[in-house]
Amino acid sequence: MRISSSLAVGSPTARVTAILVTTLLVASLIVGAGVAGGRLLAADDTIVVDQAGDITSIAEAVALAQDGDTIVVMVGTYDESVAVAKDITIRGGGDRADVIVENSAELPPGAVDDVPGLPFAFRFEDATAALQNLTLRGESARIDIAGGAVTLSDLHLDGTGRVFDIDSNSSVPAGVDLEAGANVTITATVLDDAAIDVENGSIATVTKSEFNGGYIWMQGSDVSVDLVDNDFTDNPQWAAVSVQGGASARITDNDFIGGGTNIEVKDAGHGISDRGSVAEIVGNRFEGGTNGITADGGTAVDISGNRFVGMGGAAARVARPVSAAIRENTMEGGLGGITVSGDVDIDSNVVTGVDGVGLLISGGSPVLTENQVCDNGTNLLVADGATPDIQASNEICPDPVAE
Repeated sequence: MRISSSLAVGSPTARVTAILVTTLLVASLIVGAGVAGGRLLAADDTIVVDQAGDITSIAEAVALAQDGDTIVVMVGTYDESVAVAKDITIRGGGDRADVIVENSAELPPGAVDDVPGLPFAFRFEDATAALQNLTLRGESARIDIAGGAVTLSDLHLDGTGRVFDIDSNSSVPAGVDLEAGANVTITATVLDDAAIDVENGSIATVTKSEFNGGYIWMQGSDVSVDLVDNDFTDNPQWAAVSVQGGASARITDNDFIGGGTNIEVKDAGHGISDRGSVAEIVGNRFEGGTNGITADGGTAVDISGNRFVGMGGAAARVARPVSAAIRENTMEGGLGGITVSGDVDIDSNVVTGVDGVGLLISGGSPVLTENQVCDNGTNLLVADGATPDIQASNEICPDPVAE
């Protein structure tokens, strides 16, 4: 600030003027700090949640936040139920294992996923938001997403939600529930005994994540899911990936180790019979599960370029599809290879070392081209009534002669 030369340095007038200027400056800083302090504790539109600080809960920070803000949650365990309808980012500010969100409310016994009022840790409603670098622990620390576009990254879901019990035949509250046309990306996330449920017009992309005892379930003709480069280990007996009721899935470059059926594709779901589920299953690795891929009734599947090792049942089983192709897969060891019933294109597969039947045709008129089926317990078995077209380009070895 330029001061008039008529005000001599040290003069009473100069001193009064300086005091007034300083007072106004301090007052403006106090007012500014008061405005900012009501919302922000750090620069660059960042709100800090710290149990030893001024803002001690995530819900309080969300209430203060404006679109575009970032909430950084410092190390601690937070008992939270946070509704988010803003375009914000919530991020753990320390090691993921040390930033823990729980919800002490209990899921009621026998709860199903469409009952309103179930407890959650986070619910996003029509928000363009991100949740990053946190651990969500316990059944009720669930994530509900209704509409909007949400990114979940670097999370650990530890026993979050419930795992479907096949005996109950009902849809349970999952660790992550997508509904109302949500568009969600999930990446670099670990799901221990936790599931993802995709319904009601939602779209999901799941990449570079680990499912340990968990699964992803999708249903509905307006549902689409991409699964790319994930690891599924010891999934529940019924399925690691379930495509039902007309849903569409692209399942590529994933690893499936152990567990029950790894991928199932069905025309019907809970209360839905669409006869139009579609799955592109390409470039995956399966090892030691009960079944690799099963597709039943009214589905369209492309099973290509996968490797199956030591499966406990069929590597690929397809029955009565609308359309199906099983191409360029490798099946080694285990109890079963390819089982089909219906009009299926079976092309350029290698099936070897299977203790049971390498290629079982139980019905329909599949077309076999350039397959190699050798060194299995039984190489080819055609059931009565089946009418396969087995072209000369196949190499199907004679069955071994019993001694």
